[in-house]
Amino acid sequence: MTLPELLISVVLTGVLIASMSMSITVLYRQSDNTEGRVNNARSEQNVNVWMPADLASAESVDTTPQASPCAPSCPPGGDIGGTNALMLTWSGTVPGPGGVAVPTLTKVSYRYVLVGLEYQLVRVECISVDGAAPTCKKNTADTTLKHILQ
Repeated sequence: MTLPELLISVVLTGVLIASMSMSITVLYRQSDNTEGRVNNARSEQNVNVWMPADLASAESVDTTPQASPCAPSCPPGGDIGGTNALMLTWSGTVPGPGGVAVPTLTKVSYRYVLVGLEYQLVRVECISVDGAAPTCKKNTADTTLKHILQ
């Protein structure tokens, strides 16, 4: 190997190492932004799965921040935290004993909840059958993914 070939290979190796280290630095700097975008995409997919059917069923809409889907009597241990963004309410029926229709009241609240250091949009659904205390469940992006895969 001659001296010019050696110098060229050393310079090219230095340029390649500098380029790779700069790209790794940029990737690490952008990881927080990327994670935020992924969380937003999951929230949007969650809304896309549930919102059309909820809006089609809704009889009333409430956008007050303090609205609760299970008020006045929330179940013990119910996770109804955060701030209401949109609460939809509708009535329906389910089959009861002897084929008699039993009335139901469904309230769905889309809520902003602080999880760790970020806000997430979650869906809380509370269903009351025949005037009884409501049963509530919370749908997040993880439970939505499980629902889609089933």
